[in-house]
Amino acid sequence: MKVSFVITTTPALNQVFASILQGEDGHRAGIVPVDNGADIIHVIGRWDERSMKVIKEEKKKNIPTVFSSCDGLSSICSMISGNAPICGRRIIRRITNSATVVHVCGSKEEDLVRSIAKDVHTCVIANPTITSAIKDNDVITNFTKLYEKTILLHEQQVDTNIKSKVANVCSDDKMASICRGILHVQYWVRRGNLTIEELRTLSSLMVKTPYDEDKFMTVIKKLGIAGFTSSLISVLSEKTGLTEGFMPIKPSDDKRAKSIRQAIIVENKENDKANSL
Repeated sequence: MKVSFVITTTPALNQVFASILQGEDGHRAGIVPVDNGADIIHVIGRWDERSMKVIKEEKKKNIPTVFSSCDGLSSICSMISGNAPICGRRIIRRITNSATVVHVCGSKEEDLVRSIAKDVHTCVIANPTITSAIKDNDVITNFTKLYEKTILLHEQQVDTNIKSKVANVCSDDKMASICRGILHVQYWVRRGNLTIEELRTLSSLMVKTPYDEDKFMTVIKKLGIAGFTSSLISVLSEKTGLTEGFMPIKPSDDKRAKSIRQAIIVENKENDKANSL
């Protein structure tokens, strides 16, 4: 899987910890460090305002995010026992609200985080830079599993949100399936990680599914995706061969269509890049 590592502070602990996951053993386990097109973002820093700002910014990309603080317990204690403990707790809650999952290095840190942020998703994995109780390869194995679990958790939440959004404005199951497909494509476009297969699946759905095109126009306007759908239709025509008879809306080959094309992953190039690392 493709992982974007973002280090917010540069003490030795963070650098060494990141290098374990980014190295050859990590690559052999399936962890491929990338700058763009990531499946997941791993923010490594401290429990502080800088990490809070970085992780809030990363959240805007709508990519699942893991947060780690290699000196977690000490930095969390300094945040809540310093001159401004209320502010420290607020920063901790904002970090946990922005991260999909928070990695903690031990049960004491987990208990402390959970006492401040009740609904946080946590995962305990020991840090080999501060303890000999775990080996590097075990850390890599555990993080590979954590990344996979976090991606699944995030995508389940995205799917739930899309289903809820469509259900609020459309009671027709067949039409709703097309609307959900369009919203999923919009999600992947925003992430810059759209596959041709996603487009083909939607195109096939539009061809095979009978629906009222007039009612469809009303629904996509209520969803706020009429403009996006028009641009998407243009791309579907070009990339999947969708013909005019199955176009519920006039295609628009505009700037938005260009951004959709730019978000499409060229699979062979991605694979070549991953294999070259």
